[in-house]
Amino acid sequence: MSQASKLQFSTPGWRKLGALCKVGLLGILLLPALYTAVVVAGEALVHAGMPAAIVITCLLFAALLVIPLVLRFLLHLTRFCVILHATNIQLGRGLSRLILAYEDVDIIRSGRTRHGCFVRLQGGKDVYVVRLSEGDASTCAEELRIRCPNAILIDALGNERLPPNPTRPDQVVEALLSHNRLKTHSYAILGAIFGGIAVVESWFAVQSLNAQPPLDRHKLLSQIVGLAVNLGIAIALFYQAKKNSVKTRWIEQRVSTAFCDSAIGSDSGTEIQ
Repeated sequence: MSQASKLQFSTPGWRKLGALCKVGLLGILLLPALYTAVVVAGEALVHAGMPAAIVITCLLFAALLVIPLVLRFLLHLTRFCVILHATNIQLGRGLSRLILAYEDVDIIRSGRTRHGCFVRLQGGKDVYVVRLSEGDASTCAEELRIRCPNAILIDALGNERLPPNPTRPDQVVEALLSHNRLKTHSYAILGAIFGGIAVVESWFAVQSLNAQPPLDRHKLLSQIVGLAVNLGIAIALFYQAKKNSVKTRWIEQRVSTAFCDSAIGSDSGTEIQ
């Protein structure tokens, strides 16, 4: 890590190898899958009576849309460093190299998954993730927070720390609201999924009760346990969605006004839990 004019944080070597193997495997699986999908779709459309020239044109147009997205996704997996220059951030090198302005970063997040530690940057709708060592991940996040005037730092516990002296307060508030709305919607969608599973489990339990004797007690018990577990998870997720919804409304009513009027903020940044 250079201390002169820039700071550099790199992905550990063994993690680079794992990511490259993952990219290679995805490439091997995706290319035949895309080719098969194109061939099958083309044959089906031709057999349905659509002219071959129109089918080929449509498939070429779809390929021009899909291929850049696939390449972008694969390049996203091969960004192995964060370099903090005087005026901007560099993610990755070579073909995967990407330059971001400090002012355009909305959210900085550092954390840990079962695959290791990471730093994630979000600017608008774009999200960039770099895997780092445990010490580098936290240090990199703090250094980014110092340099990104409008970025919210989200720590490993999920606490949101607002920037002390933003140059664009409205950008900060919008990023904070978007982050919490996304969390609310995610909890609600997952709650609906588990609630639907609970409904299916209850239907099977009723069918078991109405079945011809003898009653299969083990089957019924497993269905009731499945119903209880999925219903409990659904209730917990809906509770989190409601809790986050209340927090989002509080941000809209209190934080946005106070923050944009510079009524809050300090050298250490305001923390929202």
